[in-house]
Parts: sequence; structure tokens; C-alpha cells
Amino acid sequence: MKKENLDFYLKVGAKNLNISEKLVEFLEKGDAHLGFFIPFERKKGELVRIPCEFFYASRVRGPYFGELHLKEDVDADSLHSLAFLNVLANAFFDIPFGGMCSKIGINEDDYTVWEKRNIFKEVIGKISGTQEFGNFVLVPGGGVSVETVAIIYDEFLKKVQTPFEYIVGKPPEIHGIADFADVFLELIIFAIETMLEDTGESLRGKRITFYGFDRYSDFIMEKIYTRGIKNFIVSFEDASFFKVPDEVKSRFLTISEEELVSYETDIFIVSETAKEITKEKANFLNSNHVIELKSFSILPEAEEIISRRNLNLMPDIFIKGILNLIYFEEYLKGKNRCKTGDIMVEIKKKFINVYRDALGIGIAKNLSIKKTAYMMALGKIMKLISVKGV
Repeated sequence: MKKENLDFYLKVGAKNLNISEKLVEFLEKGDAHLGFFIPFERKKGELVRIPCEFFYASRVRGPYFGELHLKEDVDADSLHSLAFLNVLANAFFDIPFGGMCSKIGINEDDYTVWEKRNIFKEVIGKISGTQEFGNFVLVPGGGVSVETVAIIYDEFLKKVQTPFEYIVGKPPEIHGIADFADVFLELIIFAIETMLEDTGESLRGKRITFYGFDRYSDFIMEKIYTRGIKNFIVSFEDASFFKVPDEVKSRFLTISEEELVSYETDIFIVSETAKEITKEKANFLNSNHVIELKSFSILPEAEEIISRRNLNLMPDIFIKGILNLIYFEEYLKGKNRCKTGDIMVEIKKKFINVYRDALGIGIAKNLSIKKTAYMMALGKIMKLISVKGV
């Protein structure tokens, strides 16, 4: 459904910008797709064939930028759609990069560090002869730990001997690699607080529903807890996945997954393992604020209902943009192009400006914030294309 979801918002954007849908379809096809298998002998002697795919989109915007997934079940359509979502998120936040999304078909937790290092070495050897090698930035995605991405970059640097311009995605050193998740999570919470401020609210005393679970859920929960949260509402099925201190667990309210959507709450967070929000679920949503932490998790017809009901939505393109902004600001810092100020301060300032612009334009055009954001991003891509004469 990710492809249909993406297509819908691109068509809405094209219509509002008077852009040919065929031109948008051409852009969405992307620049390149690499698909191959890596034969690999595991430590215990087991022979496996590991599927790998790399999608590249919108070379016109500069080096490709996107996430690596270590999963066996990510299909090609999903990778393609996520690659173009990175293009849109980068354009939306004025990051001069294209987009990519890649997959190495293993479950990260099932492989040792030695095995992962050797798998990555094989993958890099396979793609090093392609035009795109050295012209993209990998970030952790789909459950990949930052530490694993560090191993990948170590292998990259060995292969090319000396770093060159576009190996820019080495694990950020904002406060050291271990704190990357802290920076990202603080910014996610800042985004939620910005949304609340526009309605004169704060996190204090709020009831927050976590629909699904992902690698950041524990940390988000722990950080939000310090803001004076009243309750965390989670399903019986997901409760055991949250590894948080007892004082945080004391705020848990567990109910069945069927009740979760319609249970009265203040903030509803859609996480990685959540099922899609359909129009039926959107009709029963009993929350004033919805956070689309999982990309493409809210179907277009559901988003229209959320908008019609005047529920506040923080769409996926904002979440994706926050992650990409962290890496981009670190890139500028590393290239001595961002010499002053705290990276966190710069990203917060950028986020507020883009968020408020989207709200204002959406009101003026009578569009939801998600449709507005995708339209604005598409408009920036088309403007760059016209300037470069592509």
C-alpha cells in the first residue's frame, strides 16, 4: 500500500501546482535500481543467499540520501516509495540531497558482528563498481542500530582507502555515536510540543497511546515521562516489548488492541509495528493529536477523515525530515560550513519555520497539512529541475 499512498499525495500535489502527472510519474521512477544476491557461509557452516536491493531517486538534487533496512520482508515497492519519500523530505526541509532506500535481507539480531562485517564487505564490493558508489548517505532504518551502521561505514572507508566528498553519513558525532538516538528523540518530542503549543497545550497531564512498537518507543516513552505525563496506553500484545523503568511502567494502562484506537486519549502515536490506519479506524480515533511515526501508515482516505474531524496530524514527511536534518547539519559541521551554534538549535529553528509555513499554506489553500507538505516538497523539486534545465 505504500506505493498507492505515495501516488495519491503526489497526484494531489501535481494538481495544485498545475504539474503534469506524467512528469511526476517519470520523477518517481527514480534513477537506478540495483538488485542482487550475496552467497554467504555463516560461522556454523550454513550457506545462505542474502537478497540486497538499492533504489536511487532524483539525482538532480545531489547525492543520494536514505536509510538502510536489515530485514528479509521489505518488498521492492516499499523500498521504492521510501526512497522517494526521502527525496520529498529532503526537498521539504531544503536539504540538497536526492533520496535512496536500501535493503540487506538479514535479521540484524540473528547475525554476529563478524558475520555482519563480512556481509557488508561483500555488499560494498558488489556495488563499488557502480556509478552510485560513494555518492550516497546511509542512515539507520527499519530497526538497524546505529552501531551496525558504524560497522558499514568502517567497511566503506576501507574499500575506498581515503574518504571523499560524499561519504558524509559516517555516524554523527553530535555528542558521540551513542547519543544519536537521544538527539533524534529529543527532536521528535520537540515536534510534538510544537504541535501542542499551536493549540495552547503542553505535554503535562497528557494521556499518550502507543499504537504498535518500534526501536525508539522505549526511549520516547522515558523522555516524555519526564514531562509529567498522566498515562501511557498500550495494548496487552505490545506491553511486554516496552523495556522501561518501573516508575514509567507504573503509568501504563493496558487494553486490547481492538480498544486502542477508540480509547479516549490526547496523543496517538503510530509506531513501526502498527497496522495501517484505515478510514474505519480514523472514524473511531478518540485523540486530538496523531503522530505518524511510521511512514505511510495512515491511508489517504483515513487522513482525509482525520483532517475533516479537525484532529491535529504530524505527518510522516516531518518525522523523516527530522532524521535527515540531523545528518545534514552534521555534514555541514564536518565540512566547516556550519561553524556556529548548536546543531539542535539550528534544526529546531528550521523545523518550526517549515511547520508554520505548511500550516499557513494549508489554511490558504484549504488543504490538510499532509497534502500541503507533499505539495510544497514537490514544488521545490520542480523548481530545481526548471533551474537546472533537466
